[in-house]
Amino acid sequence: MVGWGTFSLGGLLNGPALADGGSVAAVSRIKDHMEVWWIAPNGSVHDAYRYSTQTPNWKTFELAPEGSADVKGGITAVTRAPGTMEVWWIGRSGSVEGAFWYEGTGKWTTYELAPKGSAVAGSSIYAQSRIPTAMNVWWIGVKSSVEGCFFVENAPQPWTRYRIADEGSAAPKTSITAVSRIPGSEELWWVSSGGSVEGAFWYDGKPWQRYQIAPNGSAAIGAGLKARARLSNLMDLFWIQSDGSVQVATVITDKSPPWTRYQLAGPNSASVQGGLTAVSRIPSTQEVWWVGPRGELKDAFWFEGSSGWKFFDLANAGSARLNSKLASISRIAGSMEVWFASAQGELTDQYWYDTPHYDFSVDKISCMEQRSRNSDTLHIATSVAVAGRPTITKSQHLGDHGIGFTFPDVALRNIPVEDGEIAVFTYIIINNGHDEEGKIQKTLEEGANKLASNAASSEGKDIGAAIGAVLGLAVPVVGTLVGAYLGAVAQVLLTDLFGSILPNCDGPIASAAQVVPASDLNRRLSAGEQFGTTDTNPGVTSPHGCGANSSYTTTWSVKKSPE
Repeated sequence: MVGWGTFSLGGLLNGPALADGGSVAAVSRIKDHMEVWWIAPNGSVHDAYRYSTQTPNWKTFELAPEGSADVKGGITAVTRAPGTMEVWWIGRSGSVEGAFWYEGTGKWTTYELAPKGSAVAGSSIYAQSRIPTAMNVWWIGVKSSVEGCFFVENAPQPWTRYRIADEGSAAPKTSITAVSRIPGSEELWWVSSGGSVEGAFWYDGKPWQRYQIAPNGSAAIGAGLKARARLSNLMDLFWIQSDGSVQVATVITDKSPPWTRYQLAGPNSASVQGGLTAVSRIPSTQEVWWVGPRGELKDAFWFEGSSGWKFFDLANAGSARLNSKLASISRIAGSMEVWFASAQGELTDQYWYDTPHYDFSVDKISCMEQRSRNSDTLHIATSVAVAGRPTITKSQHLGDHGIGFTFPDVALRNIPVEDGEIAVFTYIIINNGHDEEGKIQKTLEEGANKLASNAASSEGKDIGAAIGAVLGLAVPVVGTLVGAYLGAVAQVLLTDLFGSILPNCDGPIASAAQVVPASDLNRRLSAGEQFGTTDTNPGVTSPHGCGANSSYTTTWSVKKSPE
């Protein structure tokens, strides 16, 4: 799809809801990965993650059990290197709890960063990593101080506690935000009990210094506060004022005066209990979201060369809890994700892509002659591959079928294919009523994946030759695979099932490797035409005592993913 879409992670995974007013955090450590964490009403901490190569796309688990977290407290996460993730939350007794994951370990490890009584009840928490070997975590102390703890990899004492602002400096329920615009600096902001917006900055080799951005009465305590640095010399700080307006302070570090303020949205534009978040997916754009006074999700965006900020409702009134916190990420330049709690408390994602997305599917399988004497036990695997992207694969057991047709639910959805790219769509259908189902599905998926990914790796230069090479053939092959080519699929890609001979009445039914150029796909679909066809699939010789050689047709199509 191109544009905005939405889904409920709670509805998709039947996972637990967010605590009322509970926080959410999200990171993307590599371009094909997203991970999101939230606190459930019973104080457990939950994790949901997505890799575009996995099926199903989203998986979830409990990171910390019931009672682990303050249900009104914050949660934050960073990825300081592509192979690491770190997450922290406020414990039920005011401790600061953490968990980390390192690639290759296959597990999360939890630990206590600060003991009970370190954080005020309901404290916000924020973390960032300015360089791959360092991290900082900040929270509000029990007497409204601003506390910090920094990490330096391989140091004798990896974590060191410190204080940025003395007791009484912060509102207990204030939001916290920070940026690191260059590797040698960090900037931190919070709201005081009087509603002023306070800041502190650090430069490598110098102590933290404090200052005030906006006076008392400027900010709603507990409402959203978010900073972004889309350029190394530019920072923007967004917050919600007590009248429901959205305010901005911006600084260009090499110009004077240092900070200038303006109003982004007027009074009654925002819930004074709700969250606010922002991303800059490329240096020339900025996008901000907040919860509206009627539970809408508001969106304001700006891009270089535009006449100013543009506004719209991303989600209608009643979509979000008025006290929902927000999290956002941009894992690639062409995508954005915004996470919030729905009115029912379900974790909900609004996502945006600027790359066309398509659904590749096998829609109908028709049998004119089965391979077995009575019925064929059908299994199917499909794959889509685009050079430079992970290959997506899905398989399904279709059951026993005789002469007639079946409509398999085998679709690979939301596959991005940019202009100039070429997708390779493959399917393999077999009759196998003797092997264990898990073995069949694994072998089929590996075969379809190898066929598609090797073809796509040629990047359009000689896809036919690449397909032929996968099958051990010296001739180029593309499209429907019949005769010796279908036999090669069984003997080369599905050796674990069939070997060099076809046992019983089992054997290949149909296979194809279809080339789908994005330019042709977009042109035909934009013109209202269909993209796809019905392949004729004559089978290979079946053993004596089985049915006649099978005769099938397979109807497949590619459609634009729903908006």
